This record gives sequence, C-alpha cells and structure tokens, in this order.
Amino acid sequence: MDSHDLDAIMSHYAPEIVLTIAGCGEALNDLSGAVRGQLALREYFKRGVEAYPNLAFELLDVMWGLSSVVLYYKNQNGHDLRRVYGA
Repeated sequence: MDSHDLDAIMSHYAPEIVLTIAGCGEALNDLSGAVRGQLALREYFKRGVEAYPNLAFELLDVMWGLSSVVLYYKNQNGHDLRRVYGA
C-alpha cells in the first residue's frame, strides 16, 4: 500500500471480497465487523491513506496454515504486526 494507488491495491481483490479485521467494519458502520465487496473495501483503504499519509508496510514473512495465512509485517511506525486471514 506504500504507493497509495487505490486502483493498484484493489486489483488484488475479488469483487466479492469479505474482509473481517477488528475495527474494519466499524469504520464503515457495518455492525458485522466486516467490509463486504470491492467498493466498501476501496472506501476503507481510502480512509486509511487519507488519515495516515505516511502509511507504509514492509512485508517480513508469510506463514501458511491448513486454512489460513498469517502476514507478518512492519508498519510506518516501525511496529511489527501480524494479520491472520482464513479460518
């Protein structure tokens, strides 16, 4: 997301994407806690890059499970973070 190019970012997501991350759905007033569809996800990412102009991620590792994947990365503040996707 370092380039903040929303078209390039969104090219990685299917139209029917459902993204569930703590705080993600709430940012768009979705009580389920999920962001559903490319348009909603684009809006979520747009708010992020507008709120944090120096937003940047450095991917450190990808760890695969049977039905999940964990992305280990560093953000613009130098914090090490992990994000779990899947079951």
